[in-house]
Amino acid sequence: MLSSLKSYLREHGAANLQEIARHLDATEEAVEGMLRTLILKGGVEQVKIKAACGSSCANCEASATHYYRLPERKPKNTDEHPISAPPGCRW
Repeated sequence: MLSSLKSYLREHGAANLQEIARHLDATEEAVEGMLRTLILKGGVEQVKIKAACGSSCANCEASATHYYRLPERKPKNTDEHPISAPPGCRW
């Protein structure tokens, strides 16, 4: 079921709790548990978006302003651990 959830997010980019639950044919409570597990493992991240109305009154349901997505993968960078040339060396 966790792999199905991740596949859904991979296909759709991001989704809210209701969308994921509907796709998996599961309860929102069950999906919340799966999402918590994946968030703790770093496999999914929660993104809070602003309300469509632009206000910050906090009257929207949390499920309407919280989306879930796969974390962005950073390309492997060979410069993460640069090798220093010895003094006087002209590479």
